[in-house]
Amino acid sequence: MGLHDIDTMNLVRKELDAINPSTIIYGEGWVGGPSLLDSSVAAFKTNAPKLERIGFFNDSTRDAIKGDNFHSEQTGFITGNYYMKESVKFGIAGAVWHHGIDYSRVIYNSFPWAGHAWHCVNYAASHDNLTLYDKLKASRPDLNDEEYMKLVNLAGAIVLTSQGIPFFMLGIDMMRSKQGEHNSYNAPDEINQIDWSNKSRYRKVFAYHQGLISLRRNHPAFRMAMADDIRRHLNFLPSKESSIVFTLNHHANSDPWQTIMVAINAGIEPETVNLPGSGPWHVVADENRAGTGILYTIHDSAIAVPPRSAMILCHDDTPGSV
Repeated sequence: MGLHDIDTMNLVRKELDAINPSTIIYGEGWVGGPSLLDSSVAAFKTNAPKLERIGFFNDSTRDAIKGDNFHSEQTGFITGNYYMKESVKFGIAGAVWHHGIDYSRVIYNSFPWAGHAWHCVNYAASHDNLTLYDKLKASRPDLNDEEYMKLVNLAGAIVLTSQGIPFFMLGIDMMRSKQGEHNSYNAPDEINQIDWSNKSRYRKVFAYHQGLISLRRNHPAFRMAMADDIRRHLNFLPSKESSIVFTLNHHANSDPWQTIMVAINAGIEPETVNLPGSGPWHVVADENRAGTGILYTIHDSAIAVPPRSAMILCHDDTPGSV
């Protein structure tokens, strides 16, 4: 999209609004080679605030979650490179400025370029390069399929609890593989086709993503648009380098739940997380299941988050409201 100028992209937005205002526009906020456009007028992600309701792929958080896009052994946050923690938090906050993020550690020197959360498209893999499953196998060949399933679920939990626009490659929730091919534009169907038998083989992963999507769809706290609202309602809590814990507070974005807590543990050991305020806390997602219903209730002051997993909890002072 960086090959187009800002005025052209805003005109595209205006013309599409006249047809259907709900149309989503997003693109790659960079160029694939030399361009005659000056960077000040190009549709780069660094110019996002000048573009109206147009999203940009957040490649900083993409690579932070799982490592680079290639057959290298570079790992991401979920596979053991905990230095990537701040870049994952950058995506959780929708690429807007947030006082809880150390921007000196956000990769690609990414300052908070989004003016609103809808500028930020969060994802772990797309049509280009390796699928998420193939990247996990390339960077961590020492793991087994059960561990890869946990990591795909963990990546999904990060993307679907982040502010901004969540994006998923087709089949990512079924452990899609392109047999290690990273540039498959001219590859045959044998490489590019969807293997629908994976939906049964990896039913647990599919169901987990289905539950996360339902949770996000039903709870507007995960879908704040304004940067000020994100700064006001999203709070990162202290945690170990291998984990990220944050809360969405005060019925964020008119959410029916007063407080939502998300605890992400990328470590290989259980992580004890203190629960803020008084209980009880209701678990709606753990390492195996996710959705809008209460799985179980925690009355203690802390929870143990299993390794390579996420837990999502809700709390409300209003009786009968959860």
